[in-house]
Amino acid sequence: MSSSAVVTVPIVQLLPDWVPVFNGVDRGEWFTQLTTHVWRIDLDLWQKKCATLFTLLSKDEQERANRFVRAIDQQRFIVSRGVLRQLLGQYCAIAPDAITFHYTPQGKPILAASPTPFSRPLALQFNLSHSHHLGLYAFTVGYPIGVDLEQLRPIPVLQLAQRFYRPAELESLRSLPSDQQPLTFLQYWTLKEAYLKATGRGIGGLNEVEVNQEANPHQRLFRIGAAATSEPTVDCSWWMAEFVPKAGFVAALAIATPQVPVIAWYDLVPHEFGIG
Repeated sequence: MSSSAVVTVPIVQLLPDWVPVFNGVDRGEWFTQLTTHVWRIDLDLWQKKCATLFTLLSKDEQERANRFVRAIDQQRFIVSRGVLRQLLGQYCAIAPDAITFHYTPQGKPILAASPTPFSRPLALQFNLSHSHHLGLYAFTVGYPIGVDLEQLRPIPVLQLAQRFYRPAELESLRSLPSDQQPLTFLQYWTLKEAYLKATGRGIGGLNEVEVNQEANPHQRLFRIGAAATSEPTVDCSWWMAEFVPKAGFVAALAIATPQVPVIAWYDLVPHEFGIG
């Protein structure tokens, strides 16, 4: 990889200030081109709403939910997709069960066209991620966005890195003490996944993007290549950030904009299920 062709993207570290929200989206608030909303949800707190949320899902979502073997996995899927529909319904001013998704070949959901004038379905960009009991939703206007979330846990770091990571990343992981490897591995993973989800590409592209661990975390480099052996290329500028959504988790956000967005951090609480 030629250093003269490397695309560098500073990756900032964020300290979210989560604002508890009981009743959903403030209808008086709408996005600007520089505004991003990130919602955090504890999926297990919504289990009592599972039956209600199931009725909001499309037939294919319900069939997917019914294929889960473990009840807890089924419940978390239903909650994550049902609440997504609730939030999209409020942002777009349409009924949650009337929302129609299209999917990229890699499975990324996008809003289908809607006849509702206020809905602006092509302008609203969104992405979601969940790991264990925690979920994240990211919304913005006009720019592709991706979010990824992982729970810290014991993993075969070097084995997975050999499969999915670039040589420089693997060497960086090998140079770390073993107790530091899982955190760094998942920081790389969430940054890569957030970018790949924003672009609509799948996990097969993990070895096409590279994150370098520098001494100063704010000066990490993000290299984007069309293939593992090609020169890096990029078709737009990116803003990247990593953050801790909750103790024991790591997360990353990627937005296809060179400008620093204003981010509002919301903690969705199932008080009276007022977002319906």
